[in-house]
Amino acid sequence: GVPRPDGNREWLLDHGEAVANWLREATGIRGCRLHSIGPRYRRVVLENPKQGDAVATSGCPVSLADEAPYLLTSTASLSDLRRRLFWKGHFRASRSVDMRRFRPNIVVTGTLPWEEDTWKRIRIGPVVFQVWQRCARCLMTTFDRDTLRRDGALDVLRSFRERPGPGGNASTSVSNFGMHLVPVAGCPGDISVGDTLEVLERDPAREQEWLAKFGPRGKLSLR
Repeated sequence: GVPRPDGNREWLLDHGEAVANWLREATGIRGCRLHSIGPRYRRVVLENPKQGDAVATSGCPVSLADEAPYLLTSTASLSDLRRRLFWKGHFRASRSVDMRRFRPNIVVTGTLPWEEDTWKRIRIGPVVFQVWQRCARCLMTTFDRDTLRRDGALDVLRSFRERPGPGGNASTSVSNFGMHLVPVAGCPGDISVGDTLEVLERDPAREQEWLAKFGPRGKLSLR
């Protein structure tokens, strides 16, 4: 089995020596191999008890991602985090924090900071997604991707993006950045850079929370 960062192991399909040799030559990394989930193995999306959000599409297939097949982030939210790092005196981190730390596969522009919190269903190109839950962030977000030095990014993120666990349990609270997406059944298709995002439905509770925290004096309307 191949170990995951959380200590669990996955049983994967190895793609053989020819592929491994090509990867080693291309990357210069000794022992580099290509693995994938085999045809007889299936992982599915499960509700994340740390965040306490209900999942409407439990059972959606997911490959080797932690919790969901897609992670969406926004450039506006990243810019807001960098501003807060600067205000808190983390000058190096305010320059070095970039989107690589958060490892999204969908990045959107043209939104308000943290507006993605309010979305419940969106369409990108022909594909409709359920915006399932906020993505809890781990220690890996504290490392500069170029120098591997740790900084205060997660501490600052925690200062305004921390949520208690189920039942308001502060001992299981998590900081978050980005939203997990699950594709809605019956809406297949390809998405690509430059596609337009359409908000189909917002979550009323999350919208009110966003307005209270990030809206100018709570009066900015997203409608």
